[in-house]
Formats: sequence, structure tokens, C-alpha cells
Amino acid sequence: ESARIPGPRERRAILAGIPERFRQATFEGYTASGMAQGAARKAAEVFSERFAVRRQDGGSMLFLGRPGTGKTHLACATLMAVVSDDRWTGRYTDAWSLMSEVKATWRRTSPESEEEVIQRYVRPDLLVLDEVGVQYGSDTERAILHRVLDLRYQAMRPTIVIGNVSLEGMKDYLGERAVSRLMEGGKVIP
Repeated sequence: ESARIPGPRERRAILAGIPERFRQATFEGYTASGMAQGAARKAAEVFSERFAVRRQDGGSMLFLGRPGTGKTHLACATLMAVVSDDRWTGRYTDAWSLMSEVKATWRRTSPESEEEVIQRYVRPDLLVLDEVGVQYGSDTERAILHRVLDLRYQAMRPTIVIGNVSLEGMKDYLGERAVSRLMEGGKVIP
């Protein structure tokens, strides 16, 4: 049996790091149960449709709320819509993976420096950072996340942050300064 060759959409999803479960995520495939989820879908669609403006002003989005409400689906659908335009690059990761990659550079045998890994997450036009707030919350982890988010803020690169916490919980985890920067020109989607 021969291996299946991925089509253009799937290749873009793979290059963007979108998990297999969400590679086919679309706005049309998102079932909104209630006004809040409908508003979240609309906000994600508008964000992707107006990405050229978002890229200029650095406006980000925070998807916050209970597990199972479709936050990752909407964020991946947004990322796919953005990277479907050849002008833009994008990257999906979860906070745990980002931490693991940075911490792996601390070994003497690491082929990469910490800054090289951080820059890998600063460079894309859009970064989707999932599962923020489920880590240990050590000072080191917060410092790494803050560094990535701050460099993206300075470069005016939009970020979508996803967390199963309230806005206050996100402020407690990331710090008020980081959340304030994400919200500057950005939007909180409960």
C-alpha cells in the first residue's frame, strides 16, 4: 500500500504545525451552541478576513473559557485561513511544547540556542499558543512565555492565546503586563 500524498491544504497545515485532529478545522465546521460561541466564530472569521490589518497593528486574540467549547478548533481554522494566503506564515504550538523546546537548549549538546528556539516562535506572522495556564507556572516558564509574547508584541506580530481560564486567571498566570500587551489592539473572546 502506498503512502497518501497530502494535498495543498494539508501541506500548509502540517507546515504550520497544526495538530492532525484540527487540520480540517473550518469556520463552517464549527457548531456554535449559543450566542457566545456564535460571536466567537464571527470574531475569528473577521480576524482572518482582516489579517492584513491585524498584521500591521499587531492585534491579537485571547480565546478563554471552559474546556470543550471549540477554542482550539476556531484558532486552528483562523490559522488555516491566514496561511492559505501565500503572503502570511503561521505556527501552532502549545505552551508545554514551547517550554520543552526551550528547556532542551539548556543541554550542552543542544544544536540550538535558547534564542534560536524563541525566534522560531517570534518570526511567524501569526502564532497560535494553546493550553496557556496548564503548566506548573514557574517563574522560568512565565519568563519564557513573556519573552516570546513581548518580542512578538514589539514586532507587531499577532498572537492567538488559548486558555481554559478566565481573563483574571490569564493575568495571574502570564502577568498583567503580558495580557495588557495582547489586548492592545486585540480582543478577548470568552
